[in-house]
Amino acid sequence: MKRISVIVPIYNGSLYLENTLQALLNQPYKNIELILIDDGSQDDSYQICQKFAQQDERILLIHQTNAGICAARNTGLAYATGEFVSFIDQDDAIDPNIYVYLSNKIGDADMIVGGKSMQLIDKKQLLLSEIDYSYEEKQLKDQKEIAYALFNLDHRMTFLHLWNCLYRKKIIDEYDLKFDERFRYGQEDTLFNFNYVSKCQTIQLVPEVVYQYSQRELTSTSLKNNPSAVKDFQIFIETIGEIEWNERVYPYYQKYRYTYFLRHGLNIYTQFGMNTANQKKMLQDIQQLLSKEKIQKPLIIESSRYYRNYLCLVSRLMEKRRYRTLNQLIYGTSFIKKMLNRVSAG
Repeated sequence: MKRISVIVPIYNGSLYLENTLQALLNQPYKNIELILIDDGSQDDSYQICQKFAQQDERILLIHQTNAGICAARNTGLAYATGEFVSFIDQDDAIDPNIYVYLSNKIGDADMIVGGKSMQLIDKKQLLLSEIDYSYEEKQLKDQKEIAYALFNLDHRMTFLHLWNCLYRKKIIDEYDLKFDERFRYGQEDTLFNFNYVSKCQTIQLVPEVVYQYSQRELTSTSLKNNPSAVKDFQIFIETIGEIEWNERVYPYYQKYRYTYFLRHGLNIYTQFGMNTANQKKMLQDIQQLLSKEKIQKPLIIESSRYYRNYLCLVSRLMEKRRYRTLNQLIYGTSFIKKMLNRVSAG
């Protein structure tokens, strides 16, 4: 039974924390160490963690000055002693058998990826929508297959997130892989995964849905109207270009990166519910970033009329609840392809 280090960054999570910790400790897979990093919480999260740590010796509790989720995860990695590593968020739901399902398929795999469920929760804690992403049980060994899973728009968000995966600690240590602490608004998961996957020989896909991610509607006005989220997008684009891709993977990176970056750009563009002025500034910044990286692209950026129509359609569909989550809209393969073809033809 392989030892798994479960890293949980915590910040002001008292509302959901007890359920998450109880679910982890109740796992039938017992060979885990639970590393809790309290990132300067201002509520009673630390006290809740202390209570659990006193009851179970598998828990290692660390307190640090607030430095962000990336720094907290890096702290967890520094303390992890398991052969494999898992990352869990403080407010999500896990399958009662997550580590049974994932560990059963380890074999010689460097990474094990389970299915996931994405939920949108409103301010009243009501479920607005839910999408499951499950995978056919399969082992990816060929670099072409891995590249396809990484970049192709058709694939089901295989490597965008951390929490449904197991990582071999030896690879993390050997290549000194860490989370980029410059990130503040997301995409750190995807960048870490891209770095990690570029070092993998074998990846195992597991069919069971093992993790339920809850995206709660934003309530902070300052966050909604903060165009600095583009800075994270810039870091993502610049850093992903520095990854030393296998020579068999690189052509697929070249082929798919425009649609990949466009998809992420649109996600940022819509996610933060910005006012008109900030939306315009963000759109300009995204265009400049794509241009700066000399990414070959269809006419969607230059064809401003069609691009505005596309964004208008996005807005209307969201308003009418035709698509209840951004994932349904932004990651809807047939929809995006249809719009890209339409715009390119224009």
